[in-house]
Amino acid sequence: MTFLILLNIALLNASNTSTRATVNTYISIGNSQVITMPVSDFRLMNSVEDMWTAGLSTLPVLIMVFSGIWHYAKLSMLGSYVMVLIIVAFFIDIPLPIRHPESINDPVKIYLYVYPAYGFVTLMLRTIASVIMSHVVVGVHNVVIHDKQSNHGEDVLK
Repeated sequence: MTFLILLNIALLNASNTSTRATVNTYISIGNSQVITMPVSDFRLMNSVEDMWTAGLSTLPVLIMVFSGIWHYAKLSMLGSYVMVLIIVAFFIDIPLPIRHPESINDPVKIYLYVYPAYGFVTLMLRTIASVIMSHVVVGVHNVVIHDKQSNHGEDVLK
C-alpha cells in the first residue's frame, strides 16, 4: 500500500507540472497538403490564472483547491470534468471558402481541436487511484476496529 501511495504522489507531481492538453490546428489544402501545428497548451496554473483574469472566481478556486492542493477527494474529478468539457467544446471545423464551396476544386479545411496530453491522463489516473485507495484503507480500518479477537480492536479503546 505504501508503494501505491508513493506512486500516487508521483502522479500528482507529474500531472501538476506537465501539460494537460494542447490546442492544435490541422489545415488541409485540397487533398494533398496537410499542415499540423500546436497553438496553445493548458497547464493547471495557466488555466486557473486565465479563468481568474476572465472574471471567474468560484471555478478557479475550486479547481486549484481540489486538483492542486487537496487532491485526495472525489471533488478532484472537477478538474477532469472541466478538461473534458474543453476538449468537446473546442472542436472547431472551418471549411473555406464559406460561400459556394462546390465551385472550388481544392477547398481549404481548418480544424482546431484540443488534444489531451500526459498531464490530463495522469490527473485522471491519480484521482481514480486515490479514491480506490481511500476506500481500501477505510475498509481495512473498519475490519480492524470491529475485530474483537485482535488486540488492536475495541479492547484497546476501552
